[in-house]
Amino acid sequence: MKVLTIRGERYVTVDWVAQCYSVEERWVLRALELGYVGPAETVEGAVALPAAALERLARIRRLELQLGFGLEALEPWVEREE
Repeated sequence: MKVLTIRGERYVTVDWVAQCYSVEERWVLRALELGYVGPAETVEGAVALPAAALERLARIRRLELQLGFGLEALEPWVEREE
């Protein structure tokens, strides 16, 4: 786990987020690619996302589990954070 402060904002690394939500790192990265979570930063080779996005990721994970859809199919229920 790694918590970073970038420009005064807290960021968490993708590996920690994956552990937190019991998903693979590629799930978190795919959520980022789809624009479901705001912009990420790359620091020392690790991808990190704003800690403020954790609740949003939790909501996306709950929707995925409740509806039984994959990330791509959740688009009608999730606004993009570009």
